Amino acid sequence: MVSIGEFKQDVLRLYNEVNMKIFQTGVRQQKVDVIGNKILIMSINRRIPVLQLTDTIDPGVSSVVDRVLQRQFKEEFRALLEAKYHMQVISVLKDYDVETEQAGTIVIFEQDIMMYLNNESEL
Repeated sequence: MVSIGEFKQDVLRLYNEVNMKIFQTGVRQQKVDVIGNKILIMSINRRIPVLQLTDTIDPGVSSVVDRVLQRQFKEEFRALLEAKYHMQVISVLKDYDVETEQAGTIVIFEQDIMMYLNNESEL
């Protein structure tokens, strides 16, 4: 059985790993909470330098690129969680505030997370 503390630390590691892969930059600060069948991750992420530039030149282009990158992030994060923990993910919701560089991510699972952790003898 994996403890909730170990699980939360691993989720943050996976989250940062996907951030590095997709955005080429790590998370400056992050916190995770587990609430029933949901994980809530609040983070502060550095803005990609090229998007900082396009924000000033053509915000519409930045917005489109942001959506594409967020979609890819959600797909990869979901796949990692499902593969590693054998948890059925219903949805991954993510938003990012360009001004404050804060992001919020909610992962909704089919079952309560403690049920997954208690039922898995070796993950």
